[in-house]
Amino acid sequence: AAVTSAVLLAGNPNEWNSYDQKTGKGAKAAKAPAEAKAAPAAAAAPATGGGVPAAGQPKYKDAVQKIAAKQYGPANDLLNALAAEYPQVPEIFASRCSAQLGLQHWAAAEADCAYSLNFKQLPTAIYGLAVAEDGQAKYGQAIAHYRQFAALPDAAPALKTQATDRADLLAKAANP
Repeated sequence: AAVTSAVLLAGNPNEWNSYDQKTGKGAKAAKAPAEAKAAPAAAAAPATGGGVPAAGQPKYKDAVQKIAAKQYGPANDLLNALAAEYPQVPEIFASRCSAQLGLQHWAAAEADCAYSLNFKQLPTAIYGLAVAEDGQAKYGQAIAHYRQFAALPDAAPALKTQATDRADLLAKAANP
């Protein structure tokens, strides 16, 4: 229910994305708060792309390679085009969330991950949502999503440990 309400509040991520990486024009996400510097880096790997239609696979694979190479802006541009073509493919939005995390566009990443979760419970989207909330000092929500991710049987073991450790650290800071 909490994820559903977050998705409804986020709306359609394609409607708010007005920042053009190439020209540097448009609305750019605010800088992250100082407390967020301890948040895990953009460790949320992009989704595998199993739901991306065959026609979109080459562009999607290129975007995923760019994320792996830390070329987040160009990856975001490719994923913006894919999102417009395939607005109900959660892997595209989860991967764009990963690119947004790399750019430290916390609110955009949060909206993309929340939107993708409306269609499919992708572990990468849950983890990315936690990191995005953490980056915006939404610590209560971040703790819940880190713990949700850590409880998933198919989540990466190293990230499970990182998620649990971060949730514990945030909870301890909130309740000294």
